Amino acid sequence: MNEFDNFNVERTETGIASLSIESESAMNSLNDGMTEELLWLGTELNEDDDVRCIVLRGSDGVFCAGGNITSFDEDSSAPAQLRRGASFLNNVVYQLKRGETPIVTGIDGPAVGAGFALALLGDITLVHEEAYLQYGYPGVGLTGDGSATYFLPHLVGLQEAKRIALLNERIPADEAAEIGLVTEVADDESFDDRLEELATSLATGPTKALGAVSRQLEEAYARQLSEQLADEAEQIATAATTDDYAEGVSAFKEKREPDFVGY
Repeated sequence: MNEFDNFNVERTETGIASLSIESESAMNSLNDGMTEELLWLGTELNEDDDVRCIVLRGSDGVFCAGGNITSFDEDSSAPAQLRRGASFLNNVVYQLKRGETPIVTGIDGPAVGAGFALALLGDITLVHEEAYLQYGYPGVGLTGDGSATYFLPHLVGLQEAKRIALLNERIPADEAAEIGLVTEVADDESFDDRLEELATSLATGPTKALGAVSRQLEEAYARQLSEQLADEAEQIATAATTDDYAEGVSAFKEKREPDFVGY
């Protein structure tokens, strides 16, 4: 695995790839190098069958404070700069979400702007009790990127999404869980253990099936019923070609716990 300037990457024998954001910019904010590294990681890890769960978390009490606003242009070059930045970040999201590897996000501090968008990428999202999420973009007169406008209404509904984006208020951990923005909250003592527990649960499961059903659920809103039914038939038939399917059926018949391998 390559060395990175903005991430600490650790891999376990159980197939967990843990990416801790350690940005060279203040408050773990995005910079060009960080985005390039995350694009490389998203591409490579999704191609590696030994990786069965990706964990994205922050460091030093901060998840990600969004773009590095001190580097933003204020003149006629700003539209081109922001279009490039948004396109690059959107490609990162696509590479992370196109694969069949489940993602867990550990929101261990403020998640604002692009950090808010990255936080919502998790199939499972765990938030620290003292962390908060904030849409952020309107605070500097911007709209959103990194799939923030896609996943936010999917998770909380249109009216709640508008409230979060337009009012741009901080959302405490407990409220985020209550409205369905995140999966669950953990206190300081249990956060790391619970994050590992969630990742291990996914990493020891039938990886291909878990990834496929997560994508099906995310894409269901854009499909007609007939399209979704057709995709269900296609995906379940594909899942039946995996070793995990054969192991799962054998384990059920033999009345034992399955030992999934991830493919």
